[in-house]
Amino acid sequence: MGHEQSLEKIQQALLLHECGRLDEARLIYQEIIKENHFQPPVLNLYGTLLLQQGFNGLAVAMLKKVIVATPDNEIYYNRLGAALSGMEDNNKAIVAYSRSTFIKNDLFESQLNLGSALLKIGRIIEAYIPAKRAVHLNTDSWIARLRLGSIYQSMEKYEQAIEEFNLASEKYPFALEPYFQLCRIYNKIQNSKEG
Repeated sequence: MGHEQSLEKIQQALLLHECGRLDEARLIYQEIIKENHFQPPVLNLYGTLLLQQGFNGLAVAMLKKVIVATPDNEIYYNRLGAALSGMEDNNKAIVAYSRSTFIKNDLFESQLNLGSALLKIGRIIEAYIPAKRAVHLNTDSWIARLRLGSIYQSMEKYEQAIEEFNLASEKYPFALEPYFQLCRIYNKIQNSKEG
């Protein structure tokens, strides 16, 4: 396949991918990979698409190939972490997210994902630093505020948790989770006072 024809196919696949026509995009990515074998950007796009479609095992395999070719790209490690997390392989996901934050400390998604993964397996104290960093990197992110609030709640720092959950609900009033967490905290505080 000629270079121009290959670029046209990549652009076509990317456009379909961005429009949500994932099955069509997947077929074109597969064709490009079959013809050109190893183009890290295409493998990354294909791995991302597989992740979006829930084919986490295939996504992991594809993203590992990309990382072998480009070992210092923080985005690839973040996506690998997401695929591993989708497979419930939390410890390996944490390693991938940690590598991403090591390469680039100011990538919001990696910090947020690392904090979430650590919180998920109960490593609350360790989860605090990346969650706090994620809030610092994107103060308008309701999900970052929610994660930080959840960490404070797990640490029984209820005032800080309430503050973060309130900020999360201000940032995105239609999200139910901050309100649910606030109710849990208020019920816990009220029950402990009555007790």
